[in-house]
Amino acid sequence: AKKLNHLRGFGVVAEFFEIDVADFDSLELNIAKIKDKYKEINGVFHCAGLAADNSLLNCTDEDIERITTPKVLGTMLLDKATKDEPLEFFIAFSSVSVFFGDFNRGCYAVANSFMDEYIESKRNNSCRYITVNWPLWELGMQLAEDDLDYYYLSGFSPLPSKMAINVLDEILKNPLNNQYIIFYGENEKIYEMLNGRSLVLGLGENGDLLMPSISSLDQVMGRVKSVCSNLLKKGVNEVDIDLEISQMGFDSILIMMLLNSVKQIFNISVEPMVFAA
Repeated sequence: AKKLNHLRGFGVVAEFFEIDVADFDSLELNIAKIKDKYKEINGVFHCAGLAADNSLLNCTDEDIERITTPKVLGTMLLDKATKDEPLEFFIAFSSVSVFFGDFNRGCYAVANSFMDEYIESKRNNSCRYITVNWPLWELGMQLAEDDLDYYYLSGFSPLPSKMAINVLDEILKNPLNNQYIIFYGENEKIYEMLNGRSLVLGLGENGDLLMPSISSLDQVMGRVKSVCSNLLKKGVNEVDIDLEISQMGFDSILIMMLLNSVKQIFNISVEPMVFAA
């Protein structure tokens, strides 16, 4: 209640509903309550998750179910429960453990990997489906001391919460991709380990987004096709960048969105008139 009142002090309308995302009846009931008061739901942040306590070899069936259910069943049921809502976005909070492992536990990384693949399968949808592979937050899940030492050795540092919120704001404003890998720490070291992985965003000390260097034409074309895919709501393999821009399905609004995305990724400005040449 104290935290909710703190938010309300800024003029925010904040309410708390205790919901089990793996219980479809509970989801439907509480979504109905929200709609009775606010008429419709315009966006979803799926943040539910539980950290694993034991190594994979020592996990019982119950342990595995407990860890994977919020990310696996919870993602599918939350999507099902909101499928008729006018959603602008559905953002799933995943983890960099998908790429780096989860300290010999396995279950948590597997659960987040499922979430990433599920969101990828929803790419061609009118709603923006996005998965964000977060590192450890300063105020998020806590690691054991030995695990934290490994985390630092891998080049990571805990992400300040204020920076994380700024990143979410940037993601919502820019239709670059449907998966974002976020990290904070020794940027160059982590870039090398994540070479070629989707859209990787590092954070500077002041919270600025730092894009990795792009060293080949294939990487450039891959990034451009990914942006076009999200803007046109097509699969990447369906995007033919050899076609004229209008034949691809771009109108003037989508062209401006494409140019803004190119500017952010490559730090270059392209004039709209280039498409009329």
